Amino acid sequence: MRILVICGAGYVSGLEKITLLVIRGLQERGHDVHCVSTIWGDGDFWQRLVEAGIPRRKMPFGFISKTLRWSPMWMTLDQLIRVPQLWFQYLRCVREFQPDIVLHSNFHHAFLVSPFLNPKRTFLHLHASFAITAFYRRIIGFLSRRLTSIIPVSQSVGRSILALGIPASKVRVVLNGVETKVTRKSSTDDTRHPFTIGIVGQIGEWKGHTDLVDALAILARDKVNYTCLIYGRGEESYITQLKQRISELGLSGSVRFMDFEKILQNIFENLDVCVVPSRHDDPFPTTAIEAALFGVPVIASRKGGLPEIVVDGKTGVLVDAGSPSQIAQAILKLHMNQALRKSIGRDARSHAQKNFCYSRMAKELESIFLTAESHRSDKG
Repeated sequence: MRILVICGAGYVSGLEKITLLVIRGLQERGHDVHCVSTIWGDGDFWQRLVEAGIPRRKMPFGFISKTLRWSPMWMTLDQLIRVPQLWFQYLRCVREFQPDIVLHSNFHHAFLVSPFLNPKRTFLHLHASFAITAFYRRIIGFLSRRLTSIIPVSQSVGRSILALGIPASKVRVVLNGVETKVTRKSSTDDTRHPFTIGIVGQIGEWKGHTDLVDALAILARDKVNYTCLIYGRGEESYITQLKQRISELGLSGSVRFMDFEKILQNIFENLDVCVVPSRHDDPFPTTAIEAALFGVPVIASRKGGLPEIVVDGKTGVLVDAGSPSQIAQAILKLHMNQALRKSIGRDARSHAQKNFCYSRMAKELESIFLTAESHRSDKG
């Protein structure tokens, strides 16, 4: 099949990493895959397409926001001005490539070209949950009528779509997958000192960094010796607030900001435990899978897709969202029991390798596409 993937990535986060693996997996299954990205952003996603040798082109795919702040309003205006250019380039791309399947990774971008979506061959690979509001009922309902199927990346995202009134026949869940063949040291470091806690990914209020910092304060009061490493980037205003909170709690000597790190081995082989304390419904945080592949136990909140990744008590520990005390208790439990920590790490790695491989994800997506192709052929 000829498959056109639309991923207007301004920068690389979980969605973009998964999209690259979707493309790789479909190519490995023998399909001709091209990718459309955006003219905006930091260029990281485009560079990764280049390095992977993926056929590609740029278009002015951006966002339309209803937020009444200067930056989103300017972004929306810029996008609206470029819509005719986008439509022209998109139609030319479809005419030249003649895809059997078009896979969108963002509902904003699907909406921008909605007049030209073919409902017999267009899919939305959905990486976001939605609030149950009249606005999203209208937007997602409208889009669903222009799509063959919506493919949520977790059961959690799937439930949010069904709650908006989208017919179950339009929804096909495919759990995200990652590269499960990771490079690890020949032996783990059982003598690391002090005990090292990590949080990895975008730094933001909704990711629960403040809850982890408050949990660290509880551990400090209990005289627990630890280091916490914060990997990632985020809005400077929030990072400034977070650093101020860390300073106020007297934790500056125990918490280090490590910035963004591309090489997973450099992150997870430094950690004894990884905390994913999301406050909101994270669709399917790949950080929890990546940590597991390195045998690092995960402490995660019961939000979004995290309970679909972490088996409580076996491959990690689940806690209530927004509960620093539960996070502290879970960390202390793993800190005090090295045998339990190693056992959970082994089970987590086995579970991730078995259930979250990108090749499985690509195979399931291919099956959905082939079924649509078959139905289209049957109808002539």
